Amino acid sequence: MVFIYILFAAIIFYFVIRAAIRDGIIESKVKEEELSYNQKSDDLLQEIMGLESKVSKELDAEGKKQAKLIYDNSLMVYYSDKEAKEKFKGLREKKEALVSLKKDI
Repeated sequence: MVFIYILFAAIIFYFVIRAAIRDGIIESKVKEEELSYNQKSDDLLQEIMGLESKVSKELDAEGKKQAKLIYDNSLMVYYSDKEAKEKFKGLREKKEALVSLKKDI
């Protein structure tokens, strides 16, 4: 009788461990995508910082204000509570705005 209880407990333990490992793998895949977008957003923010610095050196006072406003808005997007993918899209739009401002020079 004790053997049956031990066997039953081992089978239940097997399924619990199997489910936990499966959930862990699924969660790590989801976090991997989020971490990837976070890293891309970090790199994009660094590019925006560099572009803003270059553009503000080459423009007049009005252009500097626009570049600073775009940079400030990009910081607001970066520190917002949006999902990582949405942050990346927003930062990409801000970078394109800075690039277009630089082309207007």
